[in-house]
Amino acid sequence: MLQEENWDSVYNTNNINEMFIKFQNTLIRNFDNSFPVITTGNRPKSANWFTNGRKISCKRKESYTY
Repeated sequence: MLQEENWDSVYNTNNINEMFIKFQNTLIRNFDNSFPVITTGNRPKSANWFTNGRKISCKRKESYTY
């Protein structure tokens, strides 16, 4: 997509700050078009892997003084 972009507006600018802003805007626009934000459904987080044995182990580990 960047190869097909018209860069004349960037190259024909005398101010380096404006040139960078135009370049950055073009880059961000192409990036956003190439990698759109995908939202997924909100599902509750399951903590089935965190068993009672692990809870006890964590509590025991927290009680140690080093």
